[in-house]
Amino acid sequence: SLYLYALTLNPFLGPSLDHLILDAVIQEYSRQYANSSGASPNEVAYEVQKYITMGPPEWQAVRAYRDGRYDDALSLYAKAIARSKQKGSLLAERGRLFYQIGQHDSALVTLTQALAELRKADKDDLVFFYQSKALMEERIGVIHRVKGDKAAAREAFGRALAEDLSYFPAHVQLAYLALESGDTATVMNEMDLAVSIKPDDPGIRYQYGFALGSLNRLKEAEVQLLKAIELDPDFAAPHFTLADVYQATGRRPLAAKEYETFLSLAAKNDTRREEADQMMAILKGSE
Repeated sequence: SLYLYALTLNPFLGPSLDHLILDAVIQEYSRQYANSSGASPNEVAYEVQKYITMGPPEWQAVRAYRDGRYDDALSLYAKAIARSKQKGSLLAERGRLFYQIGQHDSALVTLTQALAELRKADKDDLVFFYQSKALMEERIGVIHRVKGDKAAAREAFGRALAEDLSYFPAHVQLAYLALESGDTATVMNEMDLAVSIKPDDPGIRYQYGFALGSLNRLKEAEVQLLKAIELDPDFAAPHFTLADVYQATGRRPLAAKEYETFLSLAAKNDTRREEADQMMAILKGSE
């Protein structure tokens, strides 16, 4: 699903869009129930929404999390976990929240508990939000990396691949760990593995191009960035990095064109817009 794919891009993706999934579930349930009972779909949806608002703590926690009431959400998740037989997914959500509010130690403890619960069940939980064990290991690895424990991070990403050999984000994470230490061979090996799993993914191609550019492998970076743009012409980020590559290799008109394209595609709040504006003005002024 798109939600699971979004988590491969950001394992700690926030809940701001979670309500779209919930709304879709409510609408579909209401439609099916109305078709079988003759009730009004709007009335059914209203009752379901009321149940969620006044219902069990796990549903109230989802709404509090979405609304930014983080202390309430943590408390409600704790209540839900205490009464639930399937604790793994709830612990995962509580751990995700701890990470997002900067409580990394609590996040690590809670996600480790979540993983243990998922393994105890010996199957992937399927509740409102699916939680995979590979994703849990990646999250644990990210926390270790933030805390500066690269060895523990590397082990967690390796365990993610042991859980699921097709889980390409773990290869990307291992590549970026290697990038921090300047290990070019490992960067290229891990990114090659990620690309082999998802060859038509523009995000991976962009990440590969960015990593190669950071290592000053500009020719190889250009190949990956052009492929990312071919796969998704509306993806703004590769245009910015490709402009940097063109500028570094002396192709100033091409660089100016890519900065211009980036500005036409990037979000208004993209932090790179100011730099792109400045660079485009400098490059065009030198023509």
